[in-house]
Amino acid sequence: MGYSLGVDLGTTFVAAALWRNVRAEMFTLGDRSVVSPAVVYVREDGVLMTGDAAARRSADSPERVVREFKRRLGDPTPIVLAGQQRSAVELMATLLREVLRRVTETEGKPPERVVLTYP
Repeated sequence: MGYSLGVDLGTTFVAAALWRNVRAEMFTLGDRSVVSPAVVYVREDGVLMTGDAAARRSADSPERVVREFKRRLGDPTPIVLAGQQRSAVELMATLLREVLRRVTETEGKPPERVVLTYP
């Protein structure tokens, strides 16, 4: 049986819930919580990391970390991250891809549908 995925890409946190059999259940994204920080970190090799792993690295390399970029959606000015220009849309997509990857890996198959929240 399939499932649906609801994702809240918030300004400071990301949350997800699975819907199946007329019941919603939170999906654990964080290391110690169902939510994960809405943080993106760019590694030395250019790979983007998200969530708790990205937040842990923020103290050592603040120029490689970006937070609260959701506020920049619609702003054409690029966000400079480790000397590279990124858009808020690209960073939000990175968060969403990671949620989809983790959920699909855990569930063994992708969701039948994905719903994003909005204010």
